Amino acid sequence: MKFQDHPFLVIILIALLSLPFATSSVAVSLDEYIKDIYPTHPKVKAIQLDQFIQEYEVLKAQSVGEWELQLKPNARYTEPISMNAFTASKQQNLGLNLSLNRRFLDSGRHLSILANSTQLNQSFPANNLGFEMGKGIHYQQDVKLQLTQPLFRNERWVSELPLLLAKEQQRWVQLQSKTQLTGLLLEVIQHYLDWVLYSEQVKLSERRLEIAQTQRRAIQERLNDHLVEKVDLIRSEDTLRLLIQQHYQYESLLDSKRHFINTYVNEQLSESDIPSYDLESLPLPLSPDQIELTNLPSVAQQALVLKQVDHQRKATETRLRPQVDMQIGAGLSGADSEWSDSFGISAPELSVQWVYHRQAKQASTLAEMGILTAKHSQAKAQMDSQAQDALAILNSLYVQFDWLSKLITLQRAQISASQNTVQEEKTRYFQGRTPLTNLIQAQDSEQQAKLNLLLSQIQYHRLYNQYQAASHTLALPGGS
Repeated sequence: MKFQDHPFLVIILIALLSLPFATSSVAVSLDEYIKDIYPTHPKVKAIQLDQFIQEYEVLKAQSVGEWELQLKPNARYTEPISMNAFTASKQQNLGLNLSLNRRFLDSGRHLSILANSTQLNQSFPANNLGFEMGKGIHYQQDVKLQLTQPLFRNERWVSELPLLLAKEQQRWVQLQSKTQLTGLLLEVIQHYLDWVLYSEQVKLSERRLEIAQTQRRAIQERLNDHLVEKVDLIRSEDTLRLLIQQHYQYESLLDSKRHFINTYVNEQLSESDIPSYDLESLPLPLSPDQIELTNLPSVAQQALVLKQVDHQRKATETRLRPQVDMQIGAGLSGADSEWSDSFGISAPELSVQWVYHRQAKQASTLAEMGILTAKHSQAKAQMDSQAQDALAILNSLYVQFDWLSKLITLQRAQISASQNTVQEEKTRYFQGRTPLTNLIQAQDSEQQAKLNLLLSQIQYHRLYNQYQAASHTLALPGGS
């Protein structure tokens, strides 16, 4: 037999050689597929850095209530322009000033501790009588403490405001990160379902090719026995060519998706890897009535905005009240020509004073209060809107589960009926009671019914994951 006499055999041979050889396949489950996303995907790292940055923002706000230490060493040298008997010809000052300050955020109290140490060196010229006045060294030590205590208004809301806002923003960023991670995970799962879809389409196409090839061989044998017309062989070969073209399309989609996944989620899928996913099970999620809308990140974020506005309102209300502070001061000082004796207590000091402060019209503060009141109402309306939008999305997604379940049930029945039709047409054809076109049409109908079922199952599982993401019940790897 010469191949040039049978061009169709050459086409079939080329098509078969181009199909992937059977190798030991590796089943990849969805959990295995996504387990390496978090330590490798750049988006995850960027999202985690947002949380990391916000942690430092909180630490920065907390530092306002820490002790502040300040050291000021100083030195000074002077010579007068004109001198008399009692004017120093040279004067040197050496000093060290130390201060400790702290504002207590919980009460608005302010505490200051000051310590000064000075050394004065003076040189005097001879007087009119010719006596040398000599040199003089003088040491002085001072320690002072001052406490400022708000009396009339709670300064906590003012002093703690930056920290409270930073903490609420940190929670907001955490919720935003959860939303972004959920969106990323959903996107990755959808790519996996694409892989499942294209893999199953290739399987169905391979099965349809096997049937068509077996059928062509059977028709060839019957043609050799003069039981059928040559037109039947031509039709079977034409059907086979069309099926091969369709198979190439499915293979190209599968190969393209595999390469995309390898780059997008840093997986290393080979041609022998196959997805392991149960399309037959149709899980039903929680109904919208069972989902607590206030726990949804989009709603919870608006609740945090509302809390931030509340903190700002309390701080502004505090500033509207008159400021009355009591300041208590106490100090000790000592001086001597000897350094060690200068630490003796020679001049104790104690003081108490009250400070009253109030803006005359408070127009700026009152305007700020009006703005915050409007923002509070706006945040509340946005929170209600987010809850309403989330419920609408959940309801629109949830209602589709029932319709898809009914559709899948009908499609399974359609496949069973199509298989019976194929079997009947096949028997009738080989008995010579029906044309080949009826058999091919029945086989195409069965193939299309299986593809329709596959698409509906994929759509159901896509919908399930979309609903899980919308309700934020989609489990993130590592419990993030």
